[in-house]
Amino acid sequence: MFDESDRGVTMIDKPSKTKSKSELESEISRAMIRFKKEYMGRGPIETRTFLIEDMVLVRFKEVLTPAEI
Repeated sequence: MFDESDRGVTMIDKPSKTKSKSELESEISRAMIRFKKEYMGRGPIETRTFLIEDMVLVRFKEVLTPAEI
């Protein structure tokens, strides 16, 4: 338990579930698809995410329109 009353910060020990690498990759893929659909109007047909050491690589399939190619 961590309590810093003078800063108004309180952290309580909560059991945390450690996610596997594949769960993190899947969550990142879903977030990127959601972002593209919300802010760009359309999303990719397929998305793959790779966690490689300290790098995140996200690959989108068929995200460009014919005019953009």
